[in-house]
Amino acid sequence: MKQYHAVEEQYLSLQKMLEEQLALEPNEKIESWFTSWKKKRAASEADILG
Repeated sequence: MKQYHAVEEQYLSLQKMLEEQLALEPNEKIESWFTSWKKKRAASEADILG
């Protein structure tokens, strides 16, 4: 579970840095990857808790 939390922390850190320093949002590929990763993570957790 800590690994999942670390990925989310890094994504949020990237998002914050881009917004604060460059007034940008993560590009579409990064957003798409993160959304896909979150869905896979949720499905995996559901299987484990099942």
